[in-house]
Amino acid sequence: MGPVCFILLVNRGNLTRHQLYRDVSDRIQNEPGCDVAYYVPSRVRPQRVVAEFEPELLFGQQYAAGTCRLEIEFWFPDGVDHERYRIEWVEPERNLGVGWHQDGTHSSLGPCHIQLEYRGRTVERERAEFPDRHPLNVLDVRLDQLRSLVPNLDWEGETPSLPSSGLAGGP
Repeated sequence: MGPVCFILLVNRGNLTRHQLYRDVSDRIQNEPGCDVAYYVPSRVRPQRVVAEFEPELLFGQQYAAGTCRLEIEFWFPDGVDHERYRIEWVEPERNLGVGWHQDGTHSSLGPCHIQLEYRGRTVERERAEFPDRHPLNVLDVRLDQLRSLVPNLDWEGETPSLPSSGLAGGP
């Protein structure tokens, strides 16, 4: 009797997703102020990468919040010609979140929008540039925009707002 050979068929989509999240984690850990990056729910079944930051180091200036998070999620739904993603800056101490969503919602704003959340509710949402690029290039574009946007949020009044200077990545 000859040798027995097994062929293991794997889901290549998961391999691609695993490699993408590994690359995202590697990339984000090189950012100034990144203390740790981890996979949610786990390294075996990653659905997003979460990185914890010291914002003063990331932004290169004084900042009003302590440790913050950057949550990064990409997915590839069937029947859609580009990836979907959510790249969200989260400040637990101030109950603030701001991020870019290319998720198939709010079609009146185009394929991508930026959303500002404060105290558990959406306070502003507007059209954002649609960078039709590789996910890692999208991440680089959004990180550059994040460095300019977050320190320049308008905190006049009781509710923050996006700056009117186009820093949000709009058209």
